[in-house]
Amino acid sequence: MTNQTQRVPEFWKEGCEATARHAIYVLRKAGKDVTGQSLIALLHSAPRSEAEVADSEKRNRSFFRKCLDIASTRLADLDQAPDPDFDAADFHFLVTLPAMAADTRKLLEDSVVGIITGLGLQNSRLAASSERR
Repeated sequence: MTNQTQRVPEFWKEGCEATARHAIYVLRKAGKDVTGQSLIALLHSAPRSEAEVADSEKRNRSFFRKCLDIASTRLADLDQAPDPDFDAADFHFLVTLPAMAADTRKLLEDSVVGIITGLGLQNSRLAASSERR
């Protein structure tokens, strides 16, 4: 096995974990229930390309963007120091994923959604949220 071949499983594991973790973080900070359905909705509405990140019309209609904006406002209202978890989630969804090749990003998203759906969790609460709207 080459180094690159050995690295592929790590990439998918790390990518799926990061995508799920950051999506759950955004939903929690936005005060949304963390369910399979809300997680899938957030993933499907996140920008898929750098052009979509810059598209203000799409951004205004996006469930992902609404959640990110609510989370940002809530954090600002708390008047806390910068939140590295928010910065990481923001970077993941607005820089890392949109910069990926379209097929790679879609496969990563489909992997996370497929696990949720395959386990029948799309209508289940996935994580308790201590923060409410």
